[in-house]
Amino acid sequence: MVSVLREKFAHMDLTFSIGGQISFDVFPRGWDKTYCLKYLGEFQEIHFFGDKTYKVVSKEFSS
Repeated sequence: MVSVLREKFAHMDLTFSIGGQISFDVFPRGWDKTYCLKYLGEFQEIHFFGDKTYKVVSKEFSS
């Protein structure tokens, strides 16, 4: 199903990704969960919830 959508909407700059156990996500390229991090620099921890999330420790987005 996702491959059909990718083909049908190839002219748009969209990303298709697994959203969970029974879902998928569609969003503008570059607007994944990391997009918000540039606005959250003052926070020590940021939590994302879902059945396909994993603990990641990264200094890349810290100021």
